[in-house]
Amino acid sequence: MNFVGHVAVAARCAPERPGFWLGSALPDLAAMGGFRLLGASALDEINDGIAFHHRTDAVFHGHVWFTERMAGLRGDLMVSGLRRGAARAVAHVGPELLLDGRLLLDDDRQIQQALGQIEPLLEAMLPLVDESERSSFGRHLTRVLEVGTPTDYHRADRVAWRLQRILARRPRLAFGDEHVAVVAEHLDAAQDSIDHSAHDFVVEMGTRLA
Repeated sequence: MNFVGHVAVAARCAPERPGFWLGSALPDLAAMGGFRLLGASALDEINDGIAFHHRTDAVFHGHVWFTERMAGLRGDLMVSGLRRGAARAVAHVGPELLLDGRLLLDDDRQIQQALGQIEPLLEAMLPLVDESERSSFGRHLTRVLEVGTPTDYHRADRVAWRLQRILARRPRLAFGDEHVAVVAEHLDAAQDSIDHSAHDFVVEMGTRLA
């Protein structure tokens, strides 16, 4: 599950704790800047949110909603010519981004509230990374706040382009320009099912994790 989905589930379980929502998104937000969270925050709600992130991922990655879509998409992509590594990576991350896109289209207030906690809680989050990285981590989180939420995760063609750019750094997972349209086509085919099930899926995840 990606950071928007994490916030949506966290908000269902703890409706009045936007700092907890931010903590639930923080491992993904940190990874976007190449940071690993090694320490503890000065705030329990951030630490609780980070722990909740990992609980959520454990449930999500074993959930039939995800496993069936991932398996189907992976097989379709391999039939269409993608190498196994690239097909697996796209089939894993693609549905997560499309789910985020649907949730943002439906209502982005929760993610805005979560990101809105970055500035007031920034100093408390710096101890999450090594001391040598704290300044750059703070700048990264500030940029996350400035950039705001993605506006194109609901578009399969844009998600395909993003995945190509992200996976280009991993030779075993990368795919070339000639496959971007194929990836977009298969993501588009999966999108209708994701869109129609997104709300009920988040409700169910919230119920399981409450």
